[in-house]
Amino acid sequence: MRKLYLRYCAVLCGIIIACGSISCDSDQLTSGEVLDTENIRKSNKETSFDMSQECVKTSTILYAGQHTPVGEVTVTEDGDNYIINVSTDDGYCMSEIHIDVEAVPEDFPINGGGNPKIGHFEINEDYDCTTGEEFVVAMSEGTFIAVHAVVTCEETTAEDITEALPAMVSVCATAKGADAANSYFDVTVDGESWLAGDYGAWCADVDRSLDAGHCFDADVYASYEDLPEGIIENPGNIDLVNWIMNQGFIGQASPSGGTYTFGDIQWAIWELLDDANCSACAFLGDDWSEEKGQEIVDAAMQNGADFMPGCGDYIAVLLVPTDNSQPIFIPIHIPCKECGSETAWGDGCDFPGNNWAMYFEYGADD
Repeated sequence: MRKLYLRYCAVLCGIIIACGSISCDSDQLTSGEVLDTENIRKSNKETSFDMSQECVKTSTILYAGQHTPVGEVTVTEDGDNYIINVSTDDGYCMSEIHIDVEAVPEDFPINGGGNPKIGHFEINEDYDCTTGEEFVVAMSEGTFIAVHAVVTCEETTAEDITEALPAMVSVCATAKGADAANSYFDVTVDGESWLAGDYGAWCADVDRSLDAGHCFDADVYASYEDLPEGIIENPGNIDLVNWIMNQGFIGQASPSGGTYTFGDIQWAIWELLDDANCSACAFLGDDWSEEKGQEIVDAAMQNGADFMPGCGDYIAVLLVPTDNSQPIFIPIHIPCKECGSETAWGDGCDFPGNNWAMYFEYGADD
């Protein structure tokens, strides 16, 4: 019995010793975790900042897509603060701006691969489409500055069309009334300017005349700019005429019966811009009516106030003949640009990651 008891104790001690071995194995796994930490430290060393690069400056180019200059970053001092201005060149705008200022590059928020985490930058702002913003940052935060933006093409506007218009063009009226293609006139703008081409045109003044086959030189005005006195009798309704030109009324059903024609539109334009409408109305075609024309006027009065054409719309451009012939409108399409968003960085030294992110150090470039 005693021998059996001793054997039992020996087995029990063996189990305890075995458990001790398992415990030692667990300690070895913990040591393995320490080795992993060493690997991580070694990886961080591989992504350390290269301080041999020189990028000391007070202003720098904003690059999009790594190689395209799209704007500028400037830094000035105001007391104890930096004034950081981020702006784009003509044709571009920004939907996001991210800025971080640090005492040493290692303090920039970066991931394990050395790439900046812009969501952790000190300044994070979103915009619809801004061409320039200014930020105030305490100089005590440091001299190393990273500026990131999301840049896209700026849409063409009515103002852009206005600025690009030639001062004068040569024009020939090629058809009038029912002989024109769903407009009051067909005209050809001659010459080498970008405005050259064929257009459907509309009469802006019922008191003067212009016949098919007549050619003339004309001064060019965008309908939204200041017009010479007396050219349009009611210039305050120009926005309503622009609204009409963008509704595609021709062929739409009228509540009073039938469909809208070019004659209905021309009558509505005269009603809005002139002190008196046509009397004989000889060139408005057979299917027009004052009732349908008034429906267009009423719709414009209700919906077109302060209308400003934008991307994809048409803007009315006024051609005023130098020989005192009838002034006319031609519709000019405002194009939409097809471009996506691009990452942009203020030019400078490279972050240690595998992308092209950059930062710079504020100071005079010696």
